[in-house]
Amino acid sequence: MMPFWQLCKHRFPVVVLITFALLLLLPCFTAAQKRGKVTSPLQVTASTSLPHTTSAISEFMPHVSAKAIAYQRTSRWLAITGKIWYLLGLWLFLASGVAAKMQSSVRWTLHGRSDLVVRSLPPSLFQIVAYITAFAITMWIWQLPFDLGFIWLEKHYGFGTQSILGYVWDSVRGIIFQAPAALLYRAGYEMLYRNPLRWWMPTWGLGSAGLLFLFVIQPMWLAPMFNHYSSLPASPIRQAISELARNAGIAHAEILVENTSIRSKHVNAYVTGIGPSARIVINDTTLAALPQDQILAMVGHEIGHYKGRHPMLLLGSSIVGLGMFLWCLALVIDSDWFNYKWGIHSNYDLIMLPAISLAAAIFLFVQAPIESGISRNLERRADDYGLHLVNEPEATARLMAGFAERDLADPDPPMILQFWYGSHPTLHERITTALEYRDRHINAGQSR
Repeated sequence: MMPFWQLCKHRFPVVVLITFALLLLLPCFTAAQKRGKVTSPLQVTASTSLPHTTSAISEFMPHVSAKAIAYQRTSRWLAITGKIWYLLGLWLFLASGVAAKMQSSVRWTLHGRSDLVVRSLPPSLFQIVAYITAFAITMWIWQLPFDLGFIWLEKHYGFGTQSILGYVWDSVRGIIFQAPAALLYRAGYEMLYRNPLRWWMPTWGLGSAGLLFLFVIQPMWLAPMFNHYSSLPASPIRQAISELARNAGIAHAEILVENTSIRSKHVNAYVTGIGPSARIVINDTTLAALPQDQILAMVGHEIGHYKGRHPMLLLGSSIVGLGMFLWCLALVIDSDWFNYKWGIHSNYDLIMLPAISLAAAIFLFVQAPIESGISRNLERRADDYGLHLVNEPEATARLMAGFAERDLADPDPPMILQFWYGSHPTLHERITTALEYRDRHINAGQSR
């Protein structure tokens, strides 16, 4: 009988399809969130909630308008078909021969030859930079219809504020910032050349170091390249946020305002940084749209992420995921699924880069339920921390209702989409949690 690892190696597409099918069936065998049942406060009973919560919950339920339903349907259609379109684009890029022709052009331009002698050695850093830049531009053009579709959608429903020129400039910067990844790709080629059997281990180490580096520099160096940050002026809201930070033990954190309104009217806030570089960031749209108690509820939730070390946990899960992907890639890289298809004649071909991108896209799709499940768990913890820190459960409930009424978010999305891509608990569930906290801690204390 063929060992499991050899089965994975030689039957990789079959393994992916079986895994995908099992993940699709998983919600049927679990007590996960079900539409109109556990997560819907409209149907919460006394056996699942405190009496006060059941009787008063309708006061906080968001009204889902026809406009919201139309927005949600269009957004989902663009998101789902956009993912399929992206996978199709990667496959066509390889199958049509464009990837092979682009490789020949890069090698002729930089070395004056593209024969197998060149292919027997790892590509140079300049070749990798040139190839991934051309590849990124090609895929950007391929995805342009859906990017423009999302821009139209956000503008049509009154959320989008970014101009087409601003979108193009953001895209150009995004492509430019992909160039440093060439260093990791070059190291991966070198590890594969020096140790064909265990190349993925040192590559994993280097990739992990790169993820940690990005985690550290993102708030200080990368984010300011896309947005402007300024100190929140002295005001009652700043004083209240400072008090929250002191109570949470991060009094040293900067309190900044991000100019989110140059792109969108959606509201948000976050806490980022490590140690002395901690910063509380509030979107200018949040300050303009929300009352103070809801802003504090939002900030308290984000402080909960910081105090719970959730960014570090997500970084750790990303490192584990990277290791799993590289290990899977090492199993299949010499199989027929990669070799001698799409013009690939060597593991050192530049065409390996889009082939690996296709494999990564499939891997990310298959593991999305795991990532989403971890994220929902961390969001529940942050909700609980924020409720205890701010002690404004009704403001929290109204904040969640506002995401549905103002931002047109679905308070109770379809089960399979929530399972696969839901990074947060449903809004219904979060409203219920806030009101249960109110009855358990506030109303109970007043009745004594």
